[in-house]
Amino acid sequence: MRNLVVFGAQNPVPGVPYPAPPHAVTVDAVSVRCGIIETPDVAFNPDAEEHRHQVLLRVKAFSCNYRDRTIIHSMKHFPAHRFVSIGSEFVAEVCRVGAAVAALQPGDRVISNHHYTGRMRDEDGVLEGVTTNHASKEYLVLHEKKLLKIPDAMPDEVAAAFSLGAQTAYSMVRKLRVEPGMKVLVTSATSNTSLFILGALRQRGVALYAATTSPHFAPRLEALGAQQVLSFNRNGSSFRHSGLINEVAAGIGLFDRVFDPFFDLHLEKAVEVLAPFGMYITCGLARQNEGSAPNLPDVPFNGARIMCTALARNLSILGNCIGLRSDLEQALKDYAGGGYAVPVDSVFTGDDAAGFINRTYNDDNRFGKVAYCYN
Repeated sequence: MRNLVVFGAQNPVPGVPYPAPPHAVTVDAVSVRCGIIETPDVAFNPDAEEHRHQVLLRVKAFSCNYRDRTIIHSMKHFPAHRFVSIGSEFVAEVCRVGAAVAALQPGDRVISNHHYTGRMRDEDGVLEGVTTNHASKEYLVLHEKKLLKIPDAMPDEVAAAFSLGAQTAYSMVRKLRVEPGMKVLVTSATSNTSLFILGALRQRGVALYAATTSPHFAPRLEALGAQQVLSFNRNGSSFRHSGLINEVAAGIGLFDRVFDPFFDLHLEKAVEVLAPFGMYITCGLARQNEGSAPNLPDVPFNGARIMCTALARNLSILGNCIGLRSDLEQALKDYAGGGYAVPVDSVFTGDDAAGFINRTYNDDNRFGKVAYCYN
């Protein structure tokens, strides 16, 4: 079976065969080699006890996110002959099902369900959270609970880039109890997560504002539902000192809700422009990896000031990690009904593993998710 892999960045070990992957790539100053390689197929016995609730899948396309970035970073510690398959999301065709599987059958197209409540395992002992960190393996064996059928009309490249972003976005919208007429700000609007959030909000009758340091993407953000795109200087210490955001916030009476994928960049700024009883939610930070986001400013984090503002205005500050199965089901339902669309930046095939990784992590012109499709 095929895999898209990254190899260790250390020197080869004398006497150990080195498969010499074809392409070099650098992510956040970590230089590795990558390529499409063949590994043995996985074994699957539908009648075996360990496979009764499992499903054998053939991956058709996949995409990467921050978890894969962490894997790439970790390879700097390993010798050149060591390799690991990457990929955090996928679309696949069901090949075989375990004897106890009833909801899926061969030929179904499925995506990953990353249902997560904060527990390690659910009531059946199935691990919660991200389904796999090795989605580029052409054949996977996964528990039926970790999979959801998708609409026939959903293209592979969209399906391969859908589940984590959509499940996260719909969870965040649910938690903030968004209602028509609210004034909503989405920060880092061109990040993948924020693009999914914009898509989830556009049909909800809100006044939607997108904050970004990349104003050249304004027409594309407006096409996704942003009523106004607010550019700001990422080196500024406050949205209050960012003229356009401050001007809009003052004009509309501050924002009712703020969605923010990177609390280490925006939390302190965001609470300043939240109206009394407003709500803020975040799902991550820009500096998840050692050495990541090297061009971002070193934003001071004043917890006391943040909480004083929250106390004085009765604000709610929430965290979010992925979402529930029902969140992803709703996103798929909205997609099938034509009410939810998320941009796919580009699609890679063939042996262009380095091009896929470069576009995913290194290209400032990327707008949306990047998919790799097996042909």
